[in-house]
Amino acid sequence: MIIGAIPLLIMLGTGTASAQAGARGLAWPEDTARFEELIRRSERHWALYQWDSAGSVARGALELAERWAERRAQAEGPDVQDAIERSRARSLAALGRVSGSIKGTALLDGALRIFRAIADRQGEATAHLYTGEIMQDDGRFVEAIRHVQQAIIIHEADGDTLKVAECTNTAGEYYRIMGDPSTALEYHLTALPVVMRLGASSAKGWNNILIGAVYRHTKNWPEALRYFSTARSIYEGSGDPIGVAIAYNDLGTAWFGSGQLDSARYWHSRALELRTRIGSFDGMGHSMRYLASIHSRQGAHREAITMLQGSEREFLRATMITSAARARAAIAEELLAIGENEEALAQMRSALDLLGTTSDRKYFPELSRQLATILVANGSVDQAIVALTAGIEHARAANDHAGSASCHHDLFKLHRERGDDERAYIAHRRYLSARDSARARSDESEVNRQMMKHDLEQDRLRIRAEDALQREERQAALDAGRQQQYLYLAGGSIFAVLAIGLFARLRYTARGKRRMEKQRRELMRAKTRAEQSEKFKERFLANMSHEIRTPMNAIMGMTGILRRNEHRPEQRPHLDAMAESADGLLHILNDILDMSKLDAGRLELENVPFGPARIVDQALATVRDRARAKGIRIVVDVAPQVPKAVLGDPTRVKQILENLLGNAIKFTSQGTVMVITTCEDGPAGRVFLNFSVKDTGTGIPADRLESIFEEFTKAYSTNAHKLGGTGLGLTISKRLVDLQHGTLTVESTVGAGSTFTARIPFDRASALDHGALGAPALDMRDLRILLADDNAFNVMVAQDELMDAIPGVQVDAVVNGFEAVALARTNHYDVVLMDVQMPEMNGYDAARAIRALNGPRSQVPILAMTANVIKSDLDRCIEAGMNGHVPKPFQRTELVEALSRALQSRERT
Repeated sequence: MIIGAIPLLIMLGTGTASAQAGARGLAWPEDTARFEELIRRSERHWALYQWDSAGSVARGALELAERWAERRAQAEGPDVQDAIERSRARSLAALGRVSGSIKGTALLDGALRIFRAIADRQGEATAHLYTGEIMQDDGRFVEAIRHVQQAIIIHEADGDTLKVAECTNTAGEYYRIMGDPSTALEYHLTALPVVMRLGASSAKGWNNILIGAVYRHTKNWPEALRYFSTARSIYEGSGDPIGVAIAYNDLGTAWFGSGQLDSARYWHSRALELRTRIGSFDGMGHSMRYLASIHSRQGAHREAITMLQGSEREFLRATMITSAARARAAIAEELLAIGENEEALAQMRSALDLLGTTSDRKYFPELSRQLATILVANGSVDQAIVALTAGIEHARAANDHAGSASCHHDLFKLHRERGDDERAYIAHRRYLSARDSARARSDESEVNRQMMKHDLEQDRLRIRAEDALQREERQAALDAGRQQQYLYLAGGSIFAVLAIGLFARLRYTARGKRRMEKQRRELMRAKTRAEQSEKFKERFLANMSHEIRTPMNAIMGMTGILRRNEHRPEQRPHLDAMAESADGLLHILNDILDMSKLDAGRLELENVPFGPARIVDQALATVRDRARAKGIRIVVDVAPQVPKAVLGDPTRVKQILENLLGNAIKFTSQGTVMVITTCEDGPAGRVFLNFSVKDTGTGIPADRLESIFEEFTKAYSTNAHKLGGTGLGLTISKRLVDLQHGTLTVESTVGAGSTFTARIPFDRASALDHGALGAPALDMRDLRILLADDNAFNVMVAQDELMDAIPGVQVDAVVNGFEAVALARTNHYDVVLMDVQMPEMNGYDAARAIRALNGPRSQVPILAMTANVIKSDLDRCIEAGMNGHVPKPFQRTELVEALSRALQSRERT
């Protein structure tokens, strides 16, 4: 469980004034005082993670309340009876809070019903918060946040802005835990000014702690330290020992994350001293665990073991069995580091035995992997394989794809080291399957989180609107009553008629306003749903694009390798068909993504120097094989006045030409396809380039020319569907030309062919840009390249392409970021090719780690080899310190050009 802002305030005695006031009317004042003491003790034990004690005390309070309920008939007046019911509800809520999810939820439902029956709005809000805590512990974040929002709505109706802010902080905390730090920060920053203006010191400190925790989650250490320091000052000023200890530990974790181990040790040591003084067992366990991590990182393994032993002892005192088992496993790792392998093995087996006494299975794969590592160090490889297999079974039972992938990957390495290629291959395939499932679940969870966030906000708006409507109707009814009373007093039939007419008019006007307001809210909800739907669609398409591109890279790469190497003549048509089909699939995928970006207005153009003639050659290179297979001759004509270089977006110009050329070849059964490039001078030093693609194909009927650029239209002929395609190529080309402030026109004669002309304005490139384009090609012989990719098939493709394209190249392949950083630290490489999605350490973190190395090795060019083609993902590569990217699936020419650019950039620097 988590010590949230609201629970802390309740622990400090800020939330039960109304209940206590009602209880003072009971006929048994000595019992009333005892009841309040039991409730306070339960809250205090809960805040210190002493669940058993908190439950025992809460049961005592419930027994006392039940005895009162039995004697309720003797109570005088409804106020005393309500106070008895309120006491029952409070004790049910306190007991439900520390019980398991099923029993706890049932107890809290009972408390909620009683609070509603006696119209105790504050008690109802507290029951919602407690229920949210249980839901959050179970990972049911949607339900947890809905309960918190119910509490927010109650406090808003009561005009209690401080409690609204405190509940807002609780909702933000849940968003952070479920992996949405941006929303969490938004909630906490919304609450902060209200809490700082109206709240108690504990609430102010906690708000700053929560904001610091978000920045720690995103590894923004300076901001995390700033907010944790503010919280420390607030807690120290108020004399709150629990808050001070929390702030000390949080400061220690932030300093540890930023690499300042001395500062981390100082704050964790102070936290340990304070927690020992106040008897916070769980806090002592965490503080000792933090200190052990510092000792371990500094190589002081004996000191780390001593701290971990103390941590395990305190966790056991707090009945936190899972944490104790993990501390015991950490002791085993420290023993292994100092060579005490047998003792390490005994400790690890003991840790697994202890974990087996709980119902928590999520850490079994992690501990099984640690056990396997120790067994391998002891030379017991067979037993290590058994341990990893057990870890896989636990992961499968818990539906933990990530844990399964990690265990399968360790199995793959063990089998490979033993030379058992068959089992290694099977383990690697299962690893890839589990890893892809984990990624898919992560992507699905992200979409679900966004949808959940949208639904929660809509629920909140709907409930607020309904409350406002009910208040308006009640007010209208009161106004009507007052109006009628006035009319009766005033008397007179004529006045009564006039007044009734006026009242009817007012009611009609009010109803009209309510209808307009309802329509406005519905329109706003529809607009929000549409915007949210567009975001989901874009993210879904990006995820699906990545998942498709990764295997396509292997398919296209290996097909190219087979076509390039020796093969039987009769296999040639099959290989050509595979290559053409893969190219077509990639083209369709790119079309769908581009349409999505164009529809959302998120497609951005580059403005870089490029050579028009070279772009034409590159576009032709992608279609030559298709033209050759159909016996079509391609003719190229570039006018002499076309500039050597212009400024614009070469990728989009090439895409337009590829679409027009592909279209021409598709609808030409024989004859010629011509590409003609001409130039016209434009205003202010600009130039208009005309790219014309002329074919001798079937032509387009005149009545279909106007619709040729519409989406999903195949206007060539009634049989166009037989030739395949999405009907998006010309639509995208037209929109790309429009985006560059150009025009795309078509002229056609049925049976004689068609001519498409793209007329696009460009700025002329400077002499410096001319020089960059004309730089001599680099001699890339004997390069040493580090390749980091966890997909064995993609590694095979990249290695073969590099060795075929670059004489004498040496390629060192690794499967994760840790291995890449280790090799980059000890070897000199000319280039690093880095996949971004890898286990253990991803490509972004690996790039940052390489840039943090000392000396010239930190300056090695790094190229991302990624199936992520969304601009935000590519920007993230640059932010991580990479020099560029090679999109998967890649052509060999694209890979060689990217390497050349990276090496030229290094030489210029």
